[in-house]
Order: sequence, then structure tokens, then C-alpha cells
Amino acid sequence: MGTSTFRKLFAITKILTDISDDMDMSIDQFKLYLAVVTAPGSSMKTLQDMTGRGSSSMSRDIATLGATHWQNKKPGYGLIRAEEDRMDRRYKVVNLTAKGKALADRILQTLNGANAGA
Repeated sequence: MGTSTFRKLFAITKILTDISDDMDMSIDQFKLYLAVVTAPGSSMKTLQDMTGRGSSSMSRDIATLGATHWQNKKPGYGLIRAEEDRMDRRYKVVNLTAKGKALADRILQTLNGANAGA
């Protein structure tokens, strides 16, 4: 019946709850974070296509997931960073920070643990 799939989903919701308590991260921001995990070094345009988000909300979410929260200028979540594209300085590419990689590892460990219990 796919119980292992539901265990994985349950494990992910636990991580989301933990993240939400620590960072107040929205589902759209988590979706963007997962897009960067899936395709590091992607342009903002590619991430927009992957997530279905507009450029304004994408810029705000990248700022919030990065160094500075867009709204109140407080520190952001520090999970990703946007950098100039080396090939074309007009564009930005987005990568994970060490903190972002650590969170990705935590998610994978949780999923592997949920897998082992299936």
C-alpha cells in the first residue's frame, strides 16, 4: 500500500516542523531550497521555472534563505547564497551554503532512517 512512502512524507513533515519553529520558513521557501539542493548553481530564471514563482517573490525568498531577510533586514536563514554568474555577470546563480548542505544531509539521513524502518 506504499507505507514506506507515507513514512518518508511523515519524516519530511517533522523536518519542516523543526525548520518552521527555528526559521519560520514557508512551504514556498522550502520548495525553493529543495530546488537549489536538486540543481545547485542554477540561475534565478531556472529556479523560477522549477518552482513556478515570479521574479519578485523569487528575489525576496532568495534573500530570506540567504544572508539578509528581505523584509526586516535581520539575518536571513543562511541556507543559500546568490553569486554573480562567472560567465555573465548580469546574472546570478544560487548555491547552498555549508548550513544549507548540512540541512540537506539531515533530510537525507531522516529519509534513509524512514526507509530503514519500512
